[in-house]
Amino acid sequence: MEKLKSQRICIKFCVKNEIKGNKVWKMLQKAYCESAMKKTRVCEWYKRFRVTIREVADEVGISIGLCHNIFSNVLGMKRVAAKFIPKLSNFDQKNNCMNIAKELLNESTLNHQDRKKARQV
Repeated sequence: MEKLKSQRICIKFCVKNEIKGNKVWKMLQKAYCESAMKKTRVCEWYKRFRVTIREVADEVGISIGLCHNIFSNVLGMKRVAAKFIPKLSNFDQKNNCMNIAKELLNESTLNHQDRKKARQV
């Protein structure tokens, strides 16, 4: 059980460092030999640790299109392997990007509500 937990930690580390799933499995094979997870299990965990634009949009409560716009145009992020990753960003920079995105969302929601009120008057 402990070996599986340590392998999941290794997988999460590799996902965060943009190491491809197949390479992750090979690395686990080398490190854990016969007690390594099977390839299908590694792929399952790899997918669980990836964050997609849909998950971010659902978490923040906005449309995928608006989320995509914020990531690409406002935060300067690019699409890599079906997910968005800032160019050469560390953990603190990624958190900062998320905070900025939430602030922009709040501002756009308030602006939208103000425009609705102005139309009603």
